[in-house]
Amino acid sequence: MLKGFQLNNLIKKIKALVLSEVSISSILTKLYPIFKGFKLTMPYVKPGFKLYRLRIVNSKPKNISEVGMPPKKLINRYGRLNGIGEQMFYSSMSRRSTYFELGVKKDDFCVLSRWKSIDKLLLIHIGFSEDYHERLNSGRTNNNHPFTKISRKFSARDRMIYDFISNEFIRKAKEGYEYKISIALAKKMLYNGPQDGIIYPSISAFGNIDNVAIKPDRINKIQLKSIEYVKVKNRENTQCEIDVIDSSTNFDEDGTINWNGRKLQWELRNKGDTGNAKVIDSEWVLFDDNGNEIDPV
Repeated sequence: MLKGFQLNNLIKKIKALVLSEVSISSILTKLYPIFKGFKLTMPYVKPGFKLYRLRIVNSKPKNISEVGMPPKKLINRYGRLNGIGEQMFYSSMSRRSTYFELGVKKDDFCVLSRWKSIDKLLLIHIGFSEDYHERLNSGRTNNNHPFTKISRKFSARDRMIYDFISNEFIRKAKEGYEYKISIALAKKMLYNGPQDGIIYPSISAFGNIDNVAIKPDRINKIQLKSIEYVKVKNRENTQCEIDVIDSSTNFDEDGTINWNGRKLQWELRNKGDTGNAKVIDSEWVLFDDNGNEIDPV
């Protein structure tokens, strides 16, 4: 196990790499000594966890394959967690945040999909460093999640490693190759283990909302619940006005989308049933008398 000064020197060398020239595999090799003995909490998320995903489209999708992960052959650039030709299911915990993640413009047509976990998700948390709220101009602090409070109680060595990982992960990249360190970190932390994905603060939302990335082989733990076809009417800074054109919650076995010809709506099954509506993250959510969420149709 590296001592503190050795660890600090290695981190400096990794941060000084010329990312346009170095390979992800060589970065991975340099990362191995850092992770020896590293301790990190991983929260379990219960079934019913909601995720949102947005895509800009040229026309209304016909199949659900058009709203999930793109096929490998179409992935021709680096992402925060994926290399070229590598899949990753990127999503947000906020419906509203997806529009800023994608950088939509006025008159863009988009498809917004809503997903729910149907099994427990084991998520690695990255990005919630000691000063992440300052780096991202966030209104939150690093005490917003219980798992960050626990991590802060670990050793100084573990905190040094976590802050290095986090600060690299929330790097604002201008060129795709600048993601190489975060891709290498994701490969090291995500694969060859029981973890299903990574939760991290949204850079586009100034760290006020969290994103979730799920490994391709764990997509069976989430289920598509609804799709909305929308047009962006206006976009100014952090304000985005949209018009919902169509919606669907009905998908055939082959993935064909059966569009409703209307916006999503709620249906109470039995006469006399009542619902309690709340606004959560700028979205109306309906609950039954037992506190269970009622999905729109």
